[in-house]
Amino acid sequence: MGCNQLWLTERGARVLVGYGHAREESLFPRTRPIAAKDLGHHLTIVDLCVLARRGVPFVAASILPDWATRRRMVPAPPVVPDLLLIAPPHGGHPARVVALEVDLGTESLKKVFLGKLEKLAAWLLANSRGGIVGIVVLTRGEGRAEALRRATAGLPVPVVVKVLPGATGRARLAALEQLLLSRA
Repeated sequence: MGCNQLWLTERGARVLVGYGHAREESLFPRTRPIAAKDLGHHLTIVDLCVLARRGVPFVAASILPDWATRRRMVPAPPVVPDLLLIAPPHGGHPARVVALEVDLGTESLKKVFLGKLEKLAAWLLANSRGGIVGIVVLTRGEGRAEALRRATAGLPVPVVVKVLPGATGRARLAALEQLLLSRA
């Protein structure tokens, strides 16, 4: 199945803002193409954003993909998660901050990825203000998932590791939704 990808230019962003269809701070025009090796990672983040807008895995007041986090949080976190979901306290329930990481297995687990997760966990705890925090890692393959589960068991925040579905298109979105809503 093919994938159509729209590319918002700076000129296009100005038109949308000029006609009142969008606010400037909500648009992120690209200045260069996404590298082919990063496209799958980027599209998975976009899929997760679509689901987050639907309230999956929970209704978040702030849905910040990595490109939004880099622009909006000053200073940026030491490690920017692929997607950050923030729900403020409401109805007696504490705030929730969940970082989602897409791991396609391109980074060394021990040399790179686990260090990122350790820094991310520390940042989440330091900025939680007593709320509930956690990390969800979506990865390829049960072997890597199991290695991640073992390696993250000692982190100071809960880490849930799940295997990315192999489906594409709408089937992938449905599979990701089921994956994020499942308790297992």
